[in-house]
Amino acid sequence: MMRPVWKGNITFGLVNIPVELFPVENKSTHVHFHQIDRRDNARIRYKRVNAETGKEVPWEEIGKGYEYDRDHVIPVKENELEKIPDVEAKTINIESFVDQKNIQPVCIYRAYYLVPDEGGEKGYILLRDSIAKTGTAGIAKILLSTTEYLAAVAAMDNVMVVYLLYYESGLRKPQDLPLPQEKMQKQKISAKERDIAIRLVQAMKTSWKYQHYKDAFLKKFQDWLERKMRHLPPKKLKKAEVTVSPVTDFVALIRRSLDRKNMKNSSKKPLAQATGRKKASRLSRGATRTG
Repeated sequence: MMRPVWKGNITFGLVNIPVELFPVENKSTHVHFHQIDRRDNARIRYKRVNAETGKEVPWEEIGKGYEYDRDHVIPVKENELEKIPDVEAKTINIESFVDQKNIQPVCIYRAYYLVPDEGGEKGYILLRDSIAKTGTAGIAKILLSTTEYLAAVAAMDNVMVVYLLYYESGLRKPQDLPLPQEKMQKQKISAKERDIAIRLVQAMKTSWKYQHYKDAFLKKFQDWLERKMRHLPPKKLKKAEVTVSPVTDFVALIRRSLDRKNMKNSSKKPLAQATGRKKASRLSRGATRTG
């Protein structure tokens, strides 16, 4: 079951809606590789060590620090960072609405699905349908994991989406790119060439059908893995030590206890018979002497 990465409220005007954020990304489709030792295919492990002492540091002792300069590292606690931004930690406060077409795709950093939390269904529908009908997106700020993001809240089908946006200062500008401007300006494009190019684009134009596009690499990679596995030699396993689980050990103890009890019972029986014979012998001798 999916778990939200953030829970809080989204507000516009006087409307307050409890909501949850879910990642749009399906990470199960990613191909992940590990670093290995080529000599025996063993995994490579990394240790977290103290740069001064060289000793390994446990997770519970690892914190955050900002390198102010070469000689000074400022330790930073999580609760200290939460107090810095001018944003409420659990609120997406929509400050204004803009035409969604004005938000360029290059500005989008990451996307999340926005769903109503308990009691927020009516307000959610009201906001979703309003921005869908007007073709707008709500502009807000959100605090995620001690980082403040600019965000755009938009509608998509029956759900709302929160797009995290780069700030303008965080984007490279096209004019800063190493485009060969002089060479490009010298290129002479005739009207005939432009017309043919436009006609080709129009001929290739189709309706956008997202579901028609599949991750062909992932499927081919999985098939390749299957073929690779079939040709691998059987792995030589080290002889494992025989261990007895607590349940198995418990059963064994009961059986041993029963065996010991049976042995005691069997040993007591002949002893009792012998004792009985001895008593009878004594009684008979006593009766003879008395007579």
